[in-house]
Parts: sequence; C-alpha cells; structure tokens
Amino acid sequence: MDIVRAKLTDLDQAIRDEGVYVILATGRLIWRESGTGWEPSTWQAHGTLLRLMDGPRLLAECKLEVPPAQAEERGELIAAEIEPWAESLRHLTGVRDLREALQRADLLRQEVLTELDFELLPSDELIDRIAAYSTPADALAVKEEVGPGPREGFHYTLLLDVVMKRLRREVAQGQRIALALAPPFGDISIHPAWVMPASIGQQEEPLAQAVAQELLMGWRDAQNLRDPLVTWSIHEAGLTRGRVQELSGISRTTINRLLPTAD
Repeated sequence: MDIVRAKLTDLDQAIRDEGVYVILATGRLIWRESGTGWEPSTWQAHGTLLRLMDGPRLLAECKLEVPPAQAEERGELIAAEIEPWAESLRHLTGVRDLREALQRADLLRQEVLTELDFELLPSDELIDRIAAYSTPADALAVKEEVGPGPREGFHYTLLLDVVMKRLRREVAQGQRIALALAPPFGDISIHPAWVMPASIGQQEEPLAQAVAQELLMGWRDAQNLRDPLVTWSIHEAGLTRGRVQELSGISRTTINRLLPTAD
C-alpha cells in the first residue's frame, strides 16, 4: 500500500482518484478534549497524522503525539499495521453508506405516509427523491404485486418497503464480505488512535470498535444461513450428508436434525 507524504496545510493535494493508500503528514496537530462545556478545549503537540483513503474517500484517520525525530518512522509503522485491514474497511465504509441510504429511505416513507394522512398524493418532488433510491428491479417487484394500474399513494410506500428490504440485504452482504476479508483476529491489531470518521446519522467512533460491531453482525448473519445452506446443499445441489459434514464441519447429528427424513 502506497504512503503519500503531504504537508498538513495541503492535505487535499495528496488525494488520488483511485486505489487504497495512506496520506501521511507530520507537524503541529490539534486535539479536542472531551468534556461537557459548550466550547470544548483543545491542545496542541507535534505528531503524525495518517489518513487511510480509497481514492478520494476517507476510510479512517489516526492522530498520534510523536516527537519530530520519530514522527515519520512511527507513521510508516502504523500505516503498515492498518494495511491488512484495508480491503475489509473498504466494504465497511460501503456498509455505512448503505445504512445512511436506508435511513433516508425510511424518512421518505414517513413523508409519504404524512401526505397520505392528509389524503394527498406524493408531490412530484417527493416522487423524484423516491426514484433516486429505487432500481428497475425494485419497480418491477412492486408492479408484479400491485398490477399495472395507476400509481396511488400506497404504491410509493410499497416501493420504499422494497427499497429498504434490498438495502438491508446489501448491508448484511457487505458485512459478510468484510468479515471474509478481515485478517486473522488477534494477530493484527488496530491501533486505538484510529477512528472512523463521522457521517450522516453516525458519529465518529474508535475504528476497532466500529469494525468489531460490523463484523459481529456479519458473523451473526452468516450463522443464520447455516440451516438453509445445509438444506439446499443436500436437497437441491445433491451433496451427500457425509460430504456436507466433511466440508462444513457441522456434526452429522445436527445435519440429521435439520433433515430428519431419508434422502
């Protein structure tokens, strides 16, 4: 993974159009102290700033207080430590985008329901915003359910239901992919100074905690796929119970419990 060195006053010049890389800058950095006051206090010290990037997109940021003589070397070390997590983080950033889209789609659905409460059809502006979140497959799914008749207000609530169901499915898929791409747990740590940047509806949070939560949800979803996968593998794909046991490590007792009848 490339390390792009930059000046603190000119970080934007280091941004690339594509690829995963780290922007590294050293110098006088500012930290905010957490507190309950209206204006949080700040303090300054020499340090190293690292930004893990995917093209122009910020994936994570790390600020460390480091003496000038050690700043470059320390930055290179921290960049090397985060590299094995880069692909997983790319997908988790996409998961955050999908979750934000899901929140906005839910708000749109509430707007439609509000207009329907007043016996109004959704406005053209609202319809345009709904269309921005829907795909041709979403529209086709609604058409197959309600038929080719005129689009009444309930049509748009149904469309948003379909959109939200798809987005939830894509969130789960992104979590499972990120889990599959994660490095061996315990072997490669994430420095506690790394944070995942704030986004719409989501505050800045420690990167390791954000990653752990997303990967645990991905693992939970993968676990939930066990029973239908075993059933499909035997009934549809034609694998024997013994082969399923060999490949998956699932006990024969569990397989027989899922499929008690003889195949």
